[in-house]
Amino acid sequence: MMRASLLCGCLLVVGALSGCGERWDAYVYPDKGNLKLSAHFGPFASLQECRSHAKARLYEFSGQTLPGVEGDYECGKNCKADSQLGGIAVCEETLR
Repeated sequence: MMRASLLCGCLLVVGALSGCGERWDAYVYPDKGNLKLSAHFGPFASLQECRSHAKARLYEFSGQTLPGVEGDYECGKNCKADSQLGGIAVCEETLR
């Protein structure tokens, strides 16, 4: 019995250290001056994967916007839509 609980404890520690259970979502803004216009992509298993995808989408959008319009992106960790905020995603953490 003790051996089984020790094994479970070790698996939990390994999972926590490896980022198990993290989910990243990309939010891309073709015009960083207008945050109402955005595109959501994901989920992704890692922050690096989220960033790579967001940068690629931002590059694609740059050809479709007016000259001089700069876009931006952010990656959110474990985001959930909040019904009290009209479905706006609330994330544990957001990073660029």
